[in-house]
Amino acid sequence: MLLLIWVLEKIWLGLSVIPVFVNAVHNSIQQIQNYKRILSQDNVKRKLALDGIEYYEPEYRLVIGRNPDISLAQWRNLKKSNENGLKISTYDELLKEAEKRSDLLHDNIFEN
Repeated sequence: MLLLIWVLEKIWLGLSVIPVFVNAVHNSIQQIQNYKRILSQDNVKRKLALDGIEYYEPEYRLVIGRNPDISLAQWRNLKKSNENGLKISTYDELLKEAEKRSDLLHDNIFEN
């Protein structure tokens, strides 16, 4: 009986983390969209120019830490449903991309 309770607890905890994770991501997206709205205002762009800061259309990114403990389908759906000019990634994805680029650069240097 204790084992069954432990297993059910683990299943419930695993499922309960997904809404919390998704909610945190949505809150972060809303914060980025607020920054985007603020930065697109003409008076903000003028103030930046007066302060000697050159304004350009920034790329908006949300980096959420490690790869999430949700299914690949849920992760893809979360990324796709929220990418309105916003790129969502993890540190693991950034590291993997940097390693690929490093390997490519290394191969190009030592082939020549």
